Amino acid sequence: MNRHDACYRRLFSDPRLLRDLLACAVQDPWIDTLNWIGLQPVPAEYISDDLRRRCGDAVWRIPQKPAADGTPPATDLYILILLEFQSQPVRIMALRLLTYAGLLYESLLQHRLIPTGAPLPLLLPIVLYSGHRRWRAPTELSALLTPADPALARYQPQLRYLLIDEGALLQAGALPDRNLATLLFRMEHAQGIDELREIVHTLLDATIDPGFEELRRAFTLWLRHVLLARVVPSASPPETTDLQEFNMTLAEKAITWTEQWEQQGQAHLLEHQLAHRFGPLPAHLIEQLHSASATQLEAWALNVIDAATLDEVFRG
Repeated sequence: MNRHDACYRRLFSDPRLLRDLLACAVQDPWIDTLNWIGLQPVPAEYISDDLRRRCGDAVWRIPQKPAADGTPPATDLYILILLEFQSQPVRIMALRLLTYAGLLYESLLQHRLIPTGAPLPLLLPIVLYSGHRRWRAPTELSALLTPADPALARYQPQLRYLLIDEGALLQAGALPDRNLATLLFRMEHAQGIDELREIVHTLLDATIDPGFEELRRAFTLWLRHVLLARVVPSASPPETTDLQEFNMTLAEKAITWTEQWEQQGQAHLLEHQLAHRFGPLPAHLIEQLHSASATQLEAWALNVIDAATLDEVFRG
């Protein structure tokens, strides 16, 4: 499991963040029937090693509240989240989720977590996407299948997932204020150190009450090992798990890290321009872009104007 996936799993193991995540994307009444205090992570060992490397998967079980008359709820809700951090949406994501859903149900039956003869529990498949390009892949499996006669179509597998495209939600501007997931999205898409410091300050205010200590540590680890590593890869992250100390380091390093952040922004822009013109870039060229100096990036950007091939872009 890579650091991004590990940090996100740790963040969303807190029921308050998972609840705020759904509050950003779901306005349906059934949300109010969930008992968030009873949130429990579900082991995902049923997923093969290959699938685990390709997707950051996480599963939670949330009991439902009893009815107003005291009647016990019919079933629990299982939330299956795939954490997608690629710059390009995955076209067959609905198919991938269908596989995960089947494996989850088989695991629940195998470990006898469902009473014999009881119906299978409800499942909410979610794709949480933090890429900067908008998600255009189909959100339901039927869009991937060959069109069929209606009499045959009813026998085809069905699955639809809830897409949470962080960038699209931020762009729409309708996210709730002081929502923990909103603050996470804003940090993911921050444009510089000053903006990041402002968001971290708001996060500190939102988590000042007792009981938020572990969540603040989880945010700090994510900021250190994931966000800074991406936007300021040459920086030495502060050795702290305290969010307040981390924010003080941001203030101390603001000038130096701002310059490096802007340089990484130039590298990302050039990467997208090259991919748009020449197709997906080899891994070694992407690494070369993000380790280049500002002078090298400027020279390659000028080469793009007349270059007919990737080799011509990187000449000299």
